[in-house]
Amino acid sequence: SLSGLVLFLARRNPSIFMKFSEVWGKIVYIDIWSTWCAPCCKEIPYVAKLVEHYKNNSEIEFISISLDKNLKDWQSFLESHRPGWKQFVIPEKQQRAFLKLYGINGIPRFMVFTKEGRIIDTNAPRPSSENIMNYLDGILNP
Repeated sequence: SLSGLVLFLARRNPSIFMKFSEVWGKIVYIDIWSTWCAPCCKEIPYVAKLVEHYKNNSEIEFISISLDKNLKDWQSFLESHRPGWKQFVIPEKQQRAFLKLYGINGIPRFMVFTKEGRIIDTNAPRPSSENIMNYLDGILNP
């Protein structure tokens, strides 16, 4: 499961990492992306809009997980774009197992998990989709 996955957290010190289970406690909307994926990068401003829209809602967390193998590319991308939500990268040796576990054969991919870390949707609507806020509101207020 995701819980034991160790992710590197984007901070000034790239040696800081955390277990994925540390993000549970909120509904989690996850963006699986990479700097070399043009459609992924097109979604970033829409993720930013969602983060802004839900900034006062403590029930939901937005997270981006990169599949970049070149950490310098990833870090310089983040330094130039400065996204206002948590950014992680999966260590290369864990990527294949992660992709297989969630049936991910292409990115961008968006997933939603419960506060306890259970899957709600492994193929959630993109941030750019028209109904994304209705979709998330329906999960937040069932």
